[in-house]
Amino acid sequence: MQPDIKSVTAGEQNEALVEIEREMQRIASPLPEVQVGEFSPPRMFTPHRIRPAEARALFLEALGKEPQLLSKGVTPERAVENVRPVFVPRWLISGDISGKWSATGIETESWEVDCPDCLGSGKVGTGTLRRDCPTCWGSGKEKQTKKSKRPESGEAAAVINESLDNNGSGISLELDLDRSSEPLPIPEADLNSAHFRCIRPTTIYHSAAADTLKNRLATAIEEQAKSTLGKYSRIDGFQFEGETIKSQSAVAVWLYPAYLCSFEGIGAQQFAACDAVTGKISFPKSTSQPATSGKAAEAGKGGEMGRAATSAQTAQAALSASASQGTQQATPASHAPAGTSSRLTIIAVVILLILAGAGWYLWKGHAANAAPDHAPASSSSSAPVKASEKP
Repeated sequence: MQPDIKSVTAGEQNEALVEIEREMQRIASPLPEVQVGEFSPPRMFTPHRIRPAEARALFLEALGKEPQLLSKGVTPERAVENVRPVFVPRWLISGDISGKWSATGIETESWEVDCPDCLGSGKVGTGTLRRDCPTCWGSGKEKQTKKSKRPESGEAAAVINESLDNNGSGISLELDLDRSSEPLPIPEADLNSAHFRCIRPTTIYHSAAADTLKNRLATAIEEQAKSTLGKYSRIDGFQFEGETIKSQSAVAVWLYPAYLCSFEGIGAQQFAACDAVTGKISFPKSTSQPATSGKAAEAGKGGEMGRAATSAQTAQAALSASASQGTQQATPASHAPAGTSSRLTIIAVVILLILAGAGWYLWKGHAANAAPDHAPASSSSSAPVKASEKP
């Protein structure tokens, strides 16, 4: 199955792209681009219906309503100077599938009867031993269920005609993706020309889109088949008869037209996108690195200082919390409340006095034990003999 391609002459296509090609050559692309010739055929595109001057006017009006997006000193008129036409890569996927299926539907029927133990009263026992029936929990009713199996079969079919995103630039572009007119084929002679470049894609291989298409077709036909089985409480053994399944699918490259406006925003490079078919303006989120010049750099420094101040406040709170836990933990002097320093000083002095007393006591005991070993021989008289009293 091949996608529908409108038959036009190369001259008509070139006439529609002359101005777009001139703008692409005059202004550098704000995002990485690749040659469309890297894709395998079929390759199609939708021409820019909105001209560059009209796109700049739309951007100017939109930025005038969103001045907070612009960096200080940047005017909307200056921001729209670099408006550039681009092509956004997408995949066109189309296919259909049909087949026969079979399943077993489980139909459940429920009703209530009187509890056989309490005969519907909800109570058992007599006198002081009377209590709620443990079988029915005092309700007096018992639920009865009957399940019936019913074989079901039928045919289902599904059709898919969609497009998939293939934008690998890292910036999500919100476009209307208008398909009111069929895309045009890209002539082989123009595959490497400047106006048939596109924003860098996620992949250039059709296989990724083909796998997605197959999965969507399988999901769609299963949902369509099961929609007729909603009356059943459960479905068992659902399957398709493989020999009855018929499907066909097609994948093609689709270049969708847009305009990009790149300007210096608050702290980072910002982008605005214009759908070149409907004129819708959107401000996608940019993944560019923060700006490092002018006010943007000052803003970055301010952010670093703010984060440093926050870290300091967090550390101070942590120290204060640790000081309040228990009486055995010392409080940092720089965060201690009034009167705490004097109490710590007294405690330190007392500890030093105790240690000094213990040291003196140990030294005294050691000196007493060592004295007999070094004492002179004792005499009968304890008084010392003077030199003048010699015999």
